[in-house]
Amino acid sequence: MHTLWVTGIPGAGKTILSYIAERKLIMEWGQKCVVIDGDVWRQVEANTDHSAEGRKKNITKMAAFANRLNKMGYITFVPTCSPQAEYRELARQVCGSFHEIYLEVPVPVARQRVPERWAKADEGIYQNYPVVHTPYEAPKHPELHIDGMKTLAEVGDALFSYVVHLLERDRIK
Repeated sequence: MHTLWVTGIPGAGKTILSYIAERKLIMEWGQKCVVIDGDVWRQVEANTDHSAEGRKKNITKMAAFANRLNKMGYITFVPTCSPQAEYRELARQVCGSFHEIYLEVPVPVARQRVPERWAKADEGIYQNYPVVHTPYEAPKHPELHIDGMKTLAEVGDALFSYVVHLLERDRIK
């Protein structure tokens, strides 16, 4: 199966996009899939932080878990910022079938979507926050680039259609 690594700045809508596509695949295709939410993962893996080493550790573990689920026949969605290209490349190496999905949203829009997170980053409560403290390196050649300014239905359909294309290519239905 496939891992769809959904990246974008904080507040882009990565998680909601992943859950929309997951639900449609389950309901319309009966496909086994799961979302490995980066925020939830951090709560479970409480011993990691947002440092470069902490991010690398988290991304490696999420990618390994996604790969294991892929081998069990699941499509996995991993909505996580993974701000540096090297981290996403590491995930690509760990996963068998990796697809980088870039959800692009302007910073002012992302700030409006989750103002409390951005405020905590601005105040220094959150350290190493992408865009505020560390750069976010947008993917140069993602397998799918989604304009996050479109409606939820449109962005959800874009990701869903991409996965359906993969399934049809693999001749699975």
